[in-house]
Amino acid sequence: MQYQRDVEAVLNHLELHSFSMFGFSDGGIVSYRLAAAGNLKVERLITLGSQWRLKINDPSIEFLGGVTSDDWKKMFPESAAYYNDVNPQPDFELLVEKVKNVWIDTSIAGYPNETVSDIRCPVLVMRGDDDFLFSLNEAVELVEQIENTKFMNIAYAEHEAHKESSDICCSIINQTLSCANKT
Repeated sequence: MQYQRDVEAVLNHLELHSFSMFGFSDGGIVSYRLAAAGNLKVERLITLGSQWRLKINDPSIEFLGGVTSDDWKKMFPESAAYYNDVNPQPDFELLVEKVKNVWIDTSIAGYPNETVSDIRCPVLVMRGDDDFLFSLNEAVELVEQIENTKFMNIAYAEHEAHKESSDICCSIINQTLSCANKT
């Protein structure tokens, strides 16, 4: 929920009262929250690889809870280097521990859960076909919770489908945003 409050504060400071959002992974989780809360006018919501809930027995809990700072550096070396470069007092190990706590929080504070049914704007939910964090079943259940939702499963892509299949992702994102201009 802190991420949501932070984004709301930035949007309010910028005096953005109506906008479309794209959220990847954790950013999509925050986007679901913002759209469901209804405090700001989200015109369109597009998410990629973004869970909406984490059940207590979800198999990704073990993976997410087991990520170490060394694992992160191997998987996402650019992000670790960037964090260390821009942070005046970097503590990457502490950052990873705090992020893991957010990832594995199964409460309403961690994921929007059933509040996604409060989303009223058009939504596009996307996932990579081989995304081990956001399963096809979870995506389908999410789509069933939100009115006016489209779904795209991207073949041959994993969690970071926007990097692996950027042409496909950009095309459908542009199409979705173009639809917003026609309504």
